[in-house]
Amino acid sequence: MDTIKEMPLSDEKLQEKIQEKTTELLELCKQNGENCYQNFFCFEKLLMTQIFQLACLYIQYFVVIRHNSIDYSHWLEKGTCYLKNSPVFRTIKTFCGPVRIYRNYLENKKGGIIYPLDISLGLTKDGFSPMVMSLVVKLSTRVSYATAVIILSVSAVGHLQQKQLNILC
Repeated sequence: MDTIKEMPLSDEKLQEKIQEKTTELLELCKQNGENCYQNFFCFEKLLMTQIFQLACLYIQYFVVIRHNSIDYSHWLEKGTCYLKNSPVFRTIKTFCGPVRIYRNYLENKKGGIIYPLDISLGLTKDGFSPMVMSLVVKLSTRVSYATAVIILSVSAVGHLQQKQLNILC
């Protein structure tokens, strides 16, 4: 069985995907505007899905740019770590949807792994973006657990699975 090694997208490839998705969005608006049988609710729902997909591409682009600008010298100068240049993938659950990112890591000579990109971005091990965490914390102080789960499941973070919502709430 052949396994294809997943390769990270370059910033140039992500720019192309963003431009393609933007063109698709313009075409979607045009086609739906010309369709006299399409109501606004259906169009808005479809548009939001597409906009969130575009936002996820922008988030990926931002992360790739940040990844490319990481300076590892702070850790390497100490002589306690090795830089591993084989990317490790991770999915971040954002307000707009799941975003697959990659990052290089440092391996400590005494054991343990450091992800400088995660540190730079302020990401935690749980895989939720800071905005999702902030939303959940605010909701938890204002409504009941059951209400928070309902609000989150029908909101922009509705892409989260019930198990993930239970972890958050």
